[in-house]
Amino acid sequence: MADANVQHFIFSTLPPVAKATGGALKSPHFDIKAEHEEYARSLGIPATFFEADMADESFYSEAQVDTRIRALVESLAARKRV
Repeated sequence: MADANVQHFIFSTLPPVAKATGGALKSPHFDIKAEHEEYARSLGIPATFFEADMADESFYSEAQVDTRIRALVESLAARKRV
């Protein structure tokens, strides 16, 4: 991968359900994306990971979407200062 000259990549990830529940629950879609994130982090190249568990905006109120966007912007700003 080092020879691919990747400067930065963005990855849509999900939390590891099986790990979070001690194996009581499984969600292959979530768990595989979490495994991919773990692997990508091990590569040591700059990356942005974001959890996008729902794409349908009808599942959220406008206030929830606003809060999530503000949290993302604050997180990115904090990383930029480091």
